[in-house]
Amino acid sequence: MDAFNHISSNIDKIYKQLTKSNTHPLGGTAYLNLENEDDPFLHGIKYTAMPQQSAFVIWNNYLVEKKLLQHWHYSFRYTVTITHDIFRPSPFFILDEVDAALDNLNVAKVAGFIRSKSREGARENQDDDGGSGFQSIVISLKDSFYDKADALVGVYRDCERRTQKRSDHVREKEESQSSQEDDQEESKKSPREQKPNNSGNESTQEDEESDIEFLGPAIYQEAETTPSVELKQSDNKKKNKALLELRCRVEDAIVGNYLLGKPNKMISPAESARQREELREISLWGVPLLPSKGHQGTDIVLLKFLRAKDFKVLEAFEMLRRTLKWRKEYRTDEILEEELGSDLENLVFWSSVDKEGHPLCFTVYGPFKERELYKRTFGSKEKRQQFLRWRVQFMEKGIKKLSFKKGGVDSMVHITDLKNSPGPDMKELRSLSSKTLVLLQENYPELIQKNIVINAPLWYYVAHVLRSRLLSQRTKKKFVFARPSNVTKTLLKFVDPEKLPVQYGGLKREQDPEFTPEDKASRRSVKANTTACIEIPVAEGGLTLVWELTVVGWDVSYKEEFVPDDEGSYKILLQNKKRLGQCVRNSFYANEPGKIVITIENWTFKNKRVLYRSKSKLTVPVYRFLSRQTMATGARLVAT
Repeated sequence: MDAFNHISSNIDKIYKQLTKSNTHPLGGTAYLNLENEDDPFLHGIKYTAMPQQSAFVIWNNYLVEKKLLQHWHYSFRYTVTITHDIFRPSPFFILDEVDAALDNLNVAKVAGFIRSKSREGARENQDDDGGSGFQSIVISLKDSFYDKADALVGVYRDCERRTQKRSDHVREKEESQSSQEDDQEESKKSPREQKPNNSGNESTQEDEESDIEFLGPAIYQEAETTPSVELKQSDNKKKNKALLELRCRVEDAIVGNYLLGKPNKMISPAESARQREELREISLWGVPLLPSKGHQGTDIVLLKFLRAKDFKVLEAFEMLRRTLKWRKEYRTDEILEEELGSDLENLVFWSSVDKEGHPLCFTVYGPFKERELYKRTFGSKEKRQQFLRWRVQFMEKGIKKLSFKKGGVDSMVHITDLKNSPGPDMKELRSLSSKTLVLLQENYPELIQKNIVINAPLWYYVAHVLRSRLLSQRTKKKFVFARPSNVTKTLLKFVDPEKLPVQYGGLKREQDPEFTPEDKASRRSVKANTTACIEIPVAEGGLTLVWELTVVGWDVSYKEEFVPDDEGSYKILLQNKKRLGQCVRNSFYANEPGKIVITIENWTFKNKRVLYRSKSKLTVPVYRFLSRQTMATGARLVAT
């Protein structure tokens, strides 16, 4: 908050310097506000600016002209950057084409402003207004920046040299073709043999690159792919060798009765024989570990430990031994039968699979915002240990959904939803989350394909950075984060819309009577500031049409109507224009042919993706059913 308070108190005078001109010497006005002062870390910051020639603008409304908004937005970004630099100075800034969206007038303003802040003087002597010592490297294509720069570094292609090389190549190719007509032996030579070397035995890196550039497609592909294929084959040999070595070590440790530690020499021979026999039957995740048993899942399990340790056999073997010892001490084989609290059942649920068939596990932390539940779950050391054991229990349940065989799905996807979750002051939850991550990394290697964290607040990113030092590099790469505005877009990269729960922007509903995951959704793109219509035809009367629709990113308006084919019939408005904020489903009984027309209006500056599906079913109207019943009743009365 110190940084925010400093920027908020200084941003106006910096913004005035950046926007002032001869006609408007006072410049504009700008300030910051917290959207929620009571809980600032779970909400945003509102940027408000009033340039010198315009009415005031709130950035998060996006109701101004696009190009003008870009100018103001860039000016405001520079202001925030410079004001933050006064609070916490940096050695220098790299500004990469920050002027791309600005016109010449605004480019000159920004260049002059940066120039005025980078005059001679040490950074420790910098004044309160960000005076001297503002050092920057600017990547730009605009002359205004060239004129204001202290030094210029040019990066360009040597077009003349490349043109000469290409001309030489064309000439050599023509000479080669002429020679091939006279001598068939010459035609058998490769293009590299035909190309003369005018520079003797010396060649630069650029010459070598030029040779590759002018090779024919087949030779160019061979030059690229052959080393990569050889490298891949060599890598596979190393991995197979590592797997074979680990198999031998595990076999020897099981047969020698030392997989779980040194055997006790003080026990009787009968007890020792019994222990050996038990060890030969040892399994992990339902898969026998003794390689000589020939189970197809043994190699899959061993490969998981090898991958976790980058195919270092000794480290993978020790990791396997530690996992087996931990499972014995933690009694994981009994954990599925335990009752660990009904309060936690709604926090985790399984829902379908991703695009590659991995089971999806959703964890929701929002309920922990309720103080009573939080206290019941984390109020004592015993409760916290029970929560950790509950997490292990749920992991064991997830393993039952996996298939450790060739071609089977042997890992899962974890999706953590932090919407309405407790803040960073809940230290018990943060501590247990870190312990859970380490425990899963050490004892369930490579069983989690992806860790997707959605609705992540800013404080969580900081906490994850601090926690990541406990994680391996391979585990870190499995994390994917999504801010609240990008939740649906991120999840759709991994999950089909038909299998994504409706609360996350998908089309999947529990116990859906209308649609199944096999009912595929159609896709439609709606460009920025345009309107699109989706038409669902009704081939004949007497049909009931059911449809549902969702929009990635929302922020669109939505209208439904039935348009009959008969020009003499009236249109029927099914849904008046409204703002769409969730997945919608509707149905309509059509007594005549026509079409359902869904109008989507996208008023934002971004393209929107629409996902929808529909189905029709023959329906007997209620009034016909009732009239038939009435006629049947009347007939019985007459007969009586």
